[in-house]
Amino acid sequence: MALAVPSRYFSSLVTQLEQELGLSSQDLAGAVGVSGRTVERWRHGALPQNEALKRLDELVALHRRLSETFTSLEAARQWLHHPNEYLRGLRPADALRTGHLQQVHGALEAIDAGIYQ
Repeated sequence: MALAVPSRYFSSLVTQLEQELGLSSQDLAGAVGVSGRTVERWRHGALPQNEALKRLDELVALHRRLSETFTSLEAARQWLHHPNEYLRGLRPADALRTGHLQQVHGALEAIDAGIYQ
């Protein structure tokens, strides 16, 4: 039996991810692989389905990883929005927007290993 999650959870989750990570609705939509309109539907009670739900869970895991790697949310936001050597000059937020969540995880692994800042 599937766990029933209230739709208001996803509405607040979308808002939290955008605010805490400094992402726009379009950034979030790209990271999850849906349209901006779908993100807006989540705000108003629709539930993510299948692959979008899985990718949203991956984005939540990234958020958790950022809070473990950086001392503050502000430091995590700054890192997300500045060019990154590991990503060949791409900003991690741009990598997220284009659906490259795993590359952002890789960049965080490089920081944790002391390879890149």
